[in-house]
Amino acid sequence: MTARKIMLGRTLLAGAMAFALSVQAQEQDYPGSPIKIVVPAAPGATTDT
Repeated sequence: MTARKIMLGRTLLAGAMAFALSVQAQEQDYPGSPIKIVVPAAPGATTDT
C-alpha cells in the first residue's frame, strides 16, 4: 500500500470514530424545564428603552 492510501484510511477511520462519539453526546435532553431570566428592573422604567 502506498503512504497516501494508508493516510486516507486513517483519516476515514478517525472521522467515523468522531461521528460515532458525537452521536452519543447529542442524546442528552437539556434543559428539562423552562429557563427563567430574572431582570432587576421594572417594566417601563428608564432602563426599558
